[in-house]
Amino acid sequence: MAQFIDAANTTNNTLEVLIGGKKWPNGGQLAPLSFSAASGEIVVLSGPPGSGKNSVLRMIAGWDRDYLGSIWYRGRLLQGASREVGFVTAATPLLPWLNIADNVAFGTEANARNTERYARAIDALRTVGLADREAALPSAIPPDEVQRIGIARALYANPGVLLLDDPFSATPSDLRLAPLLRRLADEHRLAIVLSTRNETDAARVAGRLVTLPAIAPPAGIASLAPQLYRDRQ
Repeated sequence: MAQFIDAANTTNNTLEVLIGGKKWPNGGQLAPLSFSAASGEIVVLSGPPGSGKNSVLRMIAGWDRDYLGSIWYRGRLLQGASREVGFVTAATPLLPWLNIADNVAFGTEANARNTERYARAIDALRTVGLADREAALPSAIPPDEVQRIGIARALYANPGVLLLDDPFSATPSDLRLAPLLRRLADEHRLAIVLSTRNETDAARVAGRLVTLPAIAPPAGIASLAPQLYRDRQ
């Protein structure tokens, strides 16, 4: 569970991302980055493969705390995973022996009554247009619906921020995904941050586009390559 430190330097219901940088063990570096996402806004992180888009989402979700900077939401400093931030990963793992509604509610509020948990799961599925799938097993779900089940799982906790890792590449045939994201922003007033490698996909939903440059390579890699080539001759 996240710990919060009260602060007054952010706007209410706004996510503020202030990243001063990050270094990986191989020497790669993420450049400083800052942006905000207000309630009802969709921000798209774009950039080439390996530019750190997934890493930024993991930082916001509280899954990666090894970086310089801070993440704020509703005027509070996020210091770890929070129920206020839902994260939909590129792959949505489903437990094959549970029906879809139970998959959505799995691992949440173990002390809540089963009827209450089930009703909330169905509400989340209804929001993503899959209420009729509640009793189905994962084996009966087509690939283009799995991502929306992941979104329902994230919505179950009633977050204010929704993160999605490259959702369009995971479901290229699901034409309902872009309208769903816009509706979640417009009607449910979620602050949405998603990553994509395709600017055409970004244009479908983006209220604002944040472009990440390629991660700086480890020092010496460029000069080492010719020597490796010569060594092979």
